[in-house]
Amino acid sequence: MTDSRQFIVNPDPRHGGRRALSEFLAQHGDRTMTVNITDGMPKKRGLTANGLQAVWIKTVAAEQGDSEYNVRLFVKTELALPVMRYDVETDSERDRALKINYILRKIGYDLLLDYQRLSAMESFNVTSVLSPRQHKVFLDQMHRHYLQEGIVLASLKEAENA
Repeated sequence: MTDSRQFIVNPDPRHGGRRALSEFLAQHGDRTMTVNITDGMPKKRGLTANGLQAVWIKTVAAEQGDSEYNVRLFVKTELALPVMRYDVETDSERDRALKINYILRKIGYDLLLDYQRLSAMESFNVTSVLSPRQHKVFLDQMHRHYLQEGIVLASLKEAENA
């Protein structure tokens, strides 16, 4: 059985990467493994993260009787944008947040009505410019949001096997 995992080992112990890696090695220490070590954070998300988001959007649209376009716009505006604006840890995430917050303040975004915010966000890239870490946070929030609405979204493994 192949068990592929990615661990981001950050010097800051609050991130838990070292602990997760140690636990994984303790659980699977009796197997031969190949380990690849890369310096720095991953620059791009895998297609699986983008593919999972697309599968989830189709699922939600079907469950709600809505269009994929409307669901995509909602998750972009209400779930991904707050992650981009406020969940920042790296310099590049901070730079992106400063830029988008500047633009949104200029158009009075936070004072707009819901339908106006959705309309305003049509032209902005949000999910495609999230860092891999932010995209994972966004997917976790999307999963939790729709679970609270009674829509169970497939895990990555379930979506790959479907």
